[in-house]
Amino acid sequence: MIKRLLLLFFLQQLIFFKLAFSQDFPMLHYTVNDGLPSNTVYYVYKDSKGFLWIATDKGIARYNGIRFETFTTANGMPDNEIFSFQEDPYGRLWLATFNGKLCYYKNGRFYNAKNTPFLHLPFKNTIIKKIIIEPDSSVTILFANKDKFVNIDGEKQSTVYLKSFSNVDDFFITRKVAKNCYKLIYSDYIKTISSTDSFISQSPSVFNNVPNCGSLIISNQQNQIYLFNKCSIYGIDLKLKKHLTSKYNKAQISSVYFDQNQNLFLNTDQGIIINDSIRVLNNFNITSITQDVMNNYWITAGKEGVYVLSYNYMKSNQYNNAYSGIIWYAYADNNHVFYTNSDDNFYHMSGGKVSCIFDYSPYKKMEYGNNHGFLVLKDTVANKYNYLNFLNNYIFYVSDALGDKKITAGLQPFNNSEIVKSIIDFNTHIYIRTRNRVFSIKYLHFQNDLSTLNVKNILLADNSDLIFAFAKSPDNEVWFSTINGVYKIVNGQDSIQPQFKDITFNKFEFLQNYLIGYTLDGNTLLVCHDINNNIVIDSSIKQNCIWDKFYKIDNEHLLISTNDYFRLFTINPPGSRVKYTITAVENPFIPLRAETICSDKNNCYFFAKGSILKLGIEDLFQTAKPPQLHFNFINYGSSRYLMKDKIKLHFKNHKNINISFSTLSIASKSVLYQYSASKEKDNWVNLNGEEINIADP
Repeated sequence: MIKRLLLLFFLQQLIFFKLAFSQDFPMLHYTVNDGLPSNTVYYVYKDSKGFLWIATDKGIARYNGIRFETFTTANGMPDNEIFSFQEDPYGRLWLATFNGKLCYYKNGRFYNAKNTPFLHLPFKNTIIKKIIIEPDSSVTILFANKDKFVNIDGEKQSTVYLKSFSNVDDFFITRKVAKNCYKLIYSDYIKTISSTDSFISQSPSVFNNVPNCGSLIISNQQNQIYLFNKCSIYGIDLKLKKHLTSKYNKAQISSVYFDQNQNLFLNTDQGIIINDSIRVLNNFNITSITQDVMNNYWITAGKEGVYVLSYNYMKSNQYNNAYSGIIWYAYADNNHVFYTNSDDNFYHMSGGKVSCIFDYSPYKKMEYGNNHGFLVLKDTVANKYNYLNFLNNYIFYVSDALGDKKITAGLQPFNNSEIVKSIIDFNTHIYIRTRNRVFSIKYLHFQNDLSTLNVKNILLADNSDLIFAFAKSPDNEVWFSTINGVYKIVNGQDSIQPQFKDITFNKFEFLQNYLIGYTLDGNTLLVCHDINNNIVIDSSIKQNCIWDKFYKIDNEHLLISTNDYFRLFTINPPGSRVKYTITAVENPFIPLRAETICSDKNNCYFFAKGSILKLGIEDLFQTAKPPQLHFNFINYGSSRYLMKDKIKLHFKNHKNINISFSTLSIASKSVLYQYSASKEKDNWVNLNGEEINIADP
């Protein structure tokens, strides 16, 4: 009686409060700890093959989706401090160096003034400010000292001197309009000159007579050249691209970028501004942006390394500090998310706001057992959410959790040795699995006095076997597995299913007419269909992982956590050649070690380390681009040949053939290399790196 009164007293102390947490877009962050040569990053650029190049003050890095490969002066670069890149139509990646020396990268090699004569400059070097690809495919190099610039046409270098012109420090960009003819674009006029330093003509610019808009700035982000001021953005053709609003006046814009959907990204000293309204990385000094082959946004943030924003950022959110401890249980429905953490509190999140519906801290001083079982019950008729919690030695039932929140409580009706492992909602009953028993309780009892619960034990005999798997089938039957076999509950009684013979499942789940589960060793996934008739069991042996938890996404998809990537089990449409597929979900924004996952019709929620990641369901179903191989060259004896469609080599030196290749795999982080040199049959040989040695594979 004392315990009962004490429990009722604590129920009156129910607390409903809101939590303070931050909401942001999910992002990846790369620093020196991930392989960058420095955290001071100036620029990121995607080359024509899809590789990402990062310019820093201590060298550059090339990212292939798996790792960063770094380069410095030790690899042939003339300087370690690089400000930007630009690739020309010949596949030459030009580097904007601090010391002003010319250099480009092509086919695995750096070309500089020492090994390539036409890169030698006939004047004292200064900082390279801009690299511009001209309409005729030549390359124009602008320096910090504007009294001259260089144009490289193929392998011919020419220098244009501007000493005879006044105000040479005031022009913003040059544009080659014909052979040996250039335009110098100023803020209020345009000069046309020849490469021999001769004046040709002058005309007013479109920027003239535009007051209070400030000076022009040139932006060159991923082959996009724009001129902009506080009021407008213009293309290199000087045509108006977009008007800017006055809300940007407090931020200093350094560059602009338009994605494939014409969304505008303004890189500022206070973060990124997207389409006038969305702000990302507030208070960060953003220096550049580009997109990878999956359309994710790569952002350089000054001295803070590189950030990556999901291509689907508008349907993604990261809720930081949303809970403490670890998550025991989560449930999602119609943009409502309910969850319970290791503090045994019950939370609700909706519209980016988190509230604690029920605080269990008053019960911390009470005598505890070991039971933990949670379930949200939706009343579809009244559109209300009810919450059931088997907490230690007690049962708590919260009805209308988002409304009146009526609380009933009582001592749990099981023996203290019965530890609640999971609960299933089953029409008018709930089924409760403990270590070695299954119980049922009618819903009606939770709406009355919980001290008089009528609990039915499904297992008739004393059962010492542990129950492993426990799930509800689509035809509303409860199934479970023990060491003795697979059972289902028929008319309130457990019934052995002999068609499974001696299979012991550790966990399983139902999806349409499939039962998907794995055995006690965790290595073998079994896919069973037509389970009530002529059962067919497929064994998935090629996934090379340890299976863990099942999360039903919808009626066609099941998400499975493993010791590495999540796997997505998909039932294919009727008539498909393959009835189902199992694919790795290689989305880098998804935490690999999520504590639990829940989903509704539109979104999937991942709980990890105090944060909740909200992703659109379509992100899980996105087909990742397969890895791409780019063959570089063949080392044949002491000679090197660039890879072409067909190369003839003398067979006498076949033992000295090495083939070098590069891999681009932005989506897939684990890539296995194999090659076969057999003409008669497949004879695949594993490779340890990105090189094939014919003599010694």
